[in-house]
Amino acid sequence: MNTRKILLKLGATCEGFEWAADKPLREAWETCHRGDWMLWAAEKVSVDRQLLVAAACDCAELA
Repeated sequence: MNTRKILLKLGATCEGFEWAADKPLREAWETCHRGDWMLWAAEKVSVDRQLLVAAACDCAELA
C-alpha cells in the first residue's frame, strides 16, 4: 500500500496529506518536520500509549 492510500485510510489532514502523499512512507517519516503529525500518525497506528506520551514529552522539551 502506498503512502497516499495509508494517509487516506487514517484520515490525514489536508496539509499533512499534501506534504506526504507523494513521498515513500519511510521518506515521509524520516523527513517530517512536524512532531504533531508524527504523534498523530503514531496514535492512529496504535503505538503503545506510554511510548506516545513519552514522545510527546520529548517534543514539548524541544519547543
